[in-house]
Order: sequence, then structure tokens, then C-alpha cells
Amino acid sequence: MSSTMPKITVTIENEQPTTLEQYEEQEVEITCPVATQDQILNESNKEVAIQDHSYGPTGSSSKRSSRPITQAELQSIVTGLEQQAKGDAANE
Repeated sequence: MSSTMPKITVTIENEQPTTLEQYEEQEVEITCPVATQDQILNESNKEVAIQDHSYGPTGSSSKRSSRPITQAELQSIVTGLEQQAKGDAANE
């Protein structure tokens, strides 16, 4: 097992070089998603995520741990996801 964390690199390609001066200040209206404003929709979305995608606690009375995840726990999760991805690729 490797002790280094996976590295994600994002490359933005643009045909013409741009500088900060080329952009004008613009006023942009930002609105929150509807589910953050509608409690019934939010609860429905949570249930779909739990039921269809095994996300979050299994019951509404369950509470998530407030402690930070350890490096060992994170590495275990990453290793499990890597193994799952290899299995999924083999099944394609």
C-alpha cells in the first residue's frame, strides 16, 4: 500500500492567452438551490441518496461522528475505492 495521497491535476486549456485585465467586473446573481429552501424537497433528496446510493446514515435518529477522519481511515477508504474501480473496470 502506498503512503502517498492520490494527486488530482486540473488543466485548463485556452487557445488564446488571457490576462486578468481582459475580464470586466460583472454583477452575478447567485441563488441557492431549491432543495436548500424547501425542507420537504431536501428530505426527499436525502432519502433518495440514502436508499438508492447508500449515502449517509440509515435512520433519521443516527448522528454522524463529529471527529475528524484519521489518515489510516482515509487511506482505507481510498484503497477500497481503488479496488472497487478495478473490479468495475474488469466487469465492463
